[in-house]
Amino acid sequence: MKPIGLITFLLTILFALTVLGCQNTTPPKSTENNSVKICYSLQAGFQEQLAAKEVRRYLYLRTDRLFGLNAVRSLPSKGNLILIATKDRDLIKEMSYGNSSQLKPQEYTIRTIDDNGRKIVVICGGDPTGTL
Repeated sequence: MKPIGLITFLLTILFALTVLGCQNTTPPKSTENNSVKICYSLQAGFQEQLAAKEVRRYLYLRTDRLFGLNAVRSLPSKGNLILIATKDRDLIKEMSYGNSSQLKPQEYTIRTIDDNGRKIVVICGGDPTGTL
């Protein structure tokens, strides 16, 4: 084996061992049994789905817990929720969510609603970009 080939081979092995040794082997704590769910509408487009995934990612980074992510037709009847939707989605209309119809493109509102003892955090945008 040529000296340069041997050095490259050894550096590759060293890199692989370093990367494998640095990986976190502990899986994230799942909260599927927890009562908090992140929901978005089945009607949701790409930007709304991305917004829901980003909220999930931010929560994971802050809490080290992986929250459930669900596309839904109607609001689940149990558990605390984080709802992400644009103002024209059926989920928002179903809730009679405040002044959401007055939101302009790229505007958003975040509000917590108390629904018979459970909390629903609503992230509502005037359009998909506002929601994101």
